[in-house]
Amino acid sequence: DGVWKRPKSMFVDEAGAFYVAESGRHCVSRWDSPTEHTVVAGNSQGTSLWQLDTPAGIFVTSDGDLYIAEIQNDRVTCWRRNSIVGEL
Repeated sequence: DGVWKRPKSMFVDEAGAFYVAESGRHCVSRWDSPTEHTVVAGNSQGTSLWQLDTPAGIFVTSDGDLYIAEIQNDRVTCWRRNSIVGEL
């Protein structure tokens, strides 16, 4: 819907894509333009590696790997470019 829900962190990668960690939606979205966005990590709240719980900090490497620090899961996961699950 294009409206952020409790954003905690933002990051701009080398290509200019804008990433937002949304703690209210338990996901990270990537914005390639003001109207084009994609959820790139997380799709529900939980402890499985395909889920996030209150993402708060994000960093994207030059290879496109996304690192996410989660408050409630007390972990940092790495989501490789185009993956659907994070790694510890």
